[in-house]
Amino acid sequence: MSKLFTDEHGNTIMDMPEDWDSLMAFVDEFENRPWPENEEGRWVTLAILDQFAYRNFPRPLHGLARALATSTMHPTTWRVHGMTPPPAPVRALLLKTTGLGLRIQLTLLPDPTTNYQEAMEAQTRQERRDRSDGIRRLDEDFSTYFRKRHGLPPRGASAETAAQVPAETSFTA
Repeated sequence: MSKLFTDEHGNTIMDMPEDWDSLMAFVDEFENRPWPENEEGRWVTLAILDQFAYRNFPRPLHGLARALATSTMHPTTWRVHGMTPPPAPVRALLLKTTGLGLRIQLTLLPDPTTNYQEAMEAQTRQERRDRSDGIRRLDEDFSTYFRKRHGLPPRGASAETAAQVPAETSFTA
């Protein structure tokens, strides 16, 4: 199977594990390396978790959404990025409930008749423009939300205000 993974030039990826067991051993070894704590990575992780919650859940469920996403992370990720994972029973419940929800969807909902790419290509020029505008607005709204949530200065804040926050956390445009 490892020969199926190629780079942009069609060459097989060097040092790709030969079989599933070797791949899993590599993943375990990689994930359990003594990675140093990473403040920039912590901010990126917070942004990803918050954006997942912001885009997919109503505000009262943002905490649940972040807990769900955090539950899927490796313990090394929690440590490196300074995350506090939900308690083990909560993680188990969230993951089992999500799995059940996905199985119910697969069982009850009809299969799609077009794939994502086909649906995007079938859009009119105006629909594509409207979609892009909606995504842009959502991103701008998220930026404001994220900055307020984490006590960061607003976009375009004065140099004095921005200087009060470390550069890696400023998210200035």
